[in-house]
Amino acid sequence: MTGTSQERGYGLLSALKQGENYWIEAVLEKKNLDAVINFLHNITGKPVRITDRTGKVYACSEGVKMASADDHFVDIPQNGNSILIYDPAQRDLYYRADSSDGEAWIIIGNTGEAEYPAWLPYLEEVATAVKICIFIAHEKENMEHQFKKKLIEDILLWNASEIKELIRQNKYCLDLDKLYFVSIMEPVLDSKTDMETLYKHTLEWLKYHEDVVICSVWNEKYIIFICPNKYDLQTLESDDNWDNYLSYIRKHQKDIAKRFNIPTYFGIGRKYLITELHKSYQEALTALNISKLTGKKNSVTHYLNLGVFKLINLQETAMLRQFCAENLGRLLEHDRTTKGELLQTLRVLCDTDFDVNAAAQKMFLHFNTLRYRIKKIEELTGRQLDRILDRLNLFVAVKLHDLLLLNGLLGEPGSAEKEAADSTANNPAAQLMRRRSCL
Repeated sequence: MTGTSQERGYGLLSALKQGENYWIEAVLEKKNLDAVINFLHNITGKPVRITDRTGKVYACSEGVKMASADDHFVDIPQNGNSILIYDPAQRDLYYRADSSDGEAWIIIGNTGEAEYPAWLPYLEEVATAVKICIFIAHEKENMEHQFKKKLIEDILLWNASEIKELIRQNKYCLDLDKLYFVSIMEPVLDSKTDMETLYKHTLEWLKYHEDVVICSVWNEKYIIFICPNKYDLQTLESDDNWDNYLSYIRKHQKDIAKRFNIPTYFGIGRKYLITELHKSYQEALTALNISKLTGKKNSVTHYLNLGVFKLINLQETAMLRQFCAENLGRLLEHDRTTKGELLQTLRVLCDTDFDVNAAAQKMFLHFNTLRYRIKKIEELTGRQLDRILDRLNLFVAVKLHDLLLLNGLLGEPGSAEKEAADSTANNPAAQLMRRRSCL
């Protein structure tokens, strides 16, 4: 392409003179941003991308690399309500197409600081059309998300009649006669990353990797994956080797860490028919929480690998609470009445394999102070920490106590009990466990 960007712009003034209505009609008729992208690319001679506020790319000019999930996202500079941002290091120009909330951005790459002032009239001309197109795209995404959320809610909360009706309506090719399993990701978000951005990145990542039937945000805390069972192509028998899927998750985990620099936890349940998939969800959630409570960082944990902790998922909630009370009841009461730290001390001992020196260092305690606390723990629990069976009972009781408390299933006297009850009302895991305990 020859001539300066300004000369190329004059050659396209006939389109510009149509006004913003011309571009609005163009995007509504074509239902995409191709006309806008081509116009801006011809005006500037530069690579052009259009994104929303999360940095997700909705359109780009020819030649822009889009070979991976990361290529579909751009880091939008945080610079207040500035309509125009120029990054001299990257030579990128960011134009806020929606001045009110920054939901739409036009990004022109490889730009010199002296070049872009001449492009502002053209950017202003197409801004409303870009804003409308991004708004429509978001509305479609929200409708899709609400449908998936409803479907997942019915599957995971065991509404069997609703499941069958939704499967008849949906486009995800779910089959009542095939096996599926649930995987749960819990990210440790920071101030730079929100769940919406991570979810959109995950959806793009899945397009370049293994197929997942449904992926959705769940309970504002997790990203849920409903995955189809694999079958041996020669024998048509179920493939029970989890290694491929585990390596696939670890790759996803690694890519998230590289892109967002945040840790994630994954839990995986066993395979079931759709109408029984709530069991896989509960297993995946148990695997995820147990791995966190046992101090594993960035873990990928399958329910089958939980060992003795698998027994937790087989018991009624009332029995689990009773086990905690029998082993920790007097200790918990002592902590409540004296504002003591014996439970935390026992928790650290469990996490350090009952190594007294390591526990003292971790808690910044004098060795004799820790020995005194251990003596008090033994007195209140009736257990001896130098006996393996007593250690096992206390270890399981502590982890079980934390797991039940995490899911809002372990009420404590006073305000804590009310808080646990309130959290249960909005906690799908707690609802499901309570339903199980009533069967």
